[in-house]
Amino acid sequence: MPDDADGIVLAFEYAPGEWVRLTRRFRFRFLSVARDLVVTVLMVALTLFAPAQWRVALLAACAGYAAIACASVLVWPVWWERRIPYLRERYRLELGHDALAFSTASVSSRLPWSYYRGWARDRQALYLWMGRGQATVIRSRALVSNEAAVLDRLRSKLGEPRWSA
Repeated sequence: MPDDADGIVLAFEYAPGEWVRLTRRFRFRFLSVARDLVVTVLMVALTLFAPAQWRVALLAACAGYAAIACASVLVWPVWWERRIPYLRERYRLELGHDALAFSTASVSSRLPWSYYRGWARDRQALYLWMGRGQATVIRSRALVSNEAAVLDRLRSKLGEPRWSA
């Protein structure tokens, strides 16, 4: 692997429940869960005009769709945080020229920038989107000393943020 001598290093630890809260925020905003729930409500309303023989099937489909959307925001993050020990350990992230490397006491990984599809940001975190609803979540407090360098690196590797608030 090429040496990333100019890597930008961030170190932080999530507070209890912080990763869940930030992941919910990402999934709700970035994955358009709110839009999905509105579409579900509209689909339910449309079933009123559907032929009687189709109403039960349409309502079941709507209920399943809504359940999946809700579970992706409410249940999945809590389950994941409890199951994955590295979410409770101190993180070390290095935003290198070739890849993003992260390590904790129990895991070490290096992902090339091409693995990421884009990024977004709000007041509380940076979200590096990997696709399939997954993101590397970097809490904003980790950026205190080198925020400009981090944002420049993300722009050079992933382009402009998908949204910023």
